Amino acid sequence: MSGEWISLDELKFPEKCPYCGSRRFKVYGARKVEFEAVYEVTDEGIKTIDDQNVDCEYEVAYGLECDKCGEDLSEEAGL
Repeated sequence: MSGEWISLDELKFPEKCPYCGSRRFKVYGARKVEFEAVYEVTDEGIKTIDDQNVDCEYEVAYGLECDKCGEDLSEEAGL
């Protein structure tokens, strides 16, 4: 993977993997999200009761590979 990134909306998924024909892909990326969470403090530690994403500021992709054969398809995806 090249280390470059693009907006997830700009990612060009191939129709299928040119190596094995699979239509399932794994995307590597990052998101900045706003969340709301409820925690409970117990004698054993902190327990998450509820955790929800309420907004997403951005999503970027920095890699794409075939989920079946593992081939790096980042270049074909515009990365």
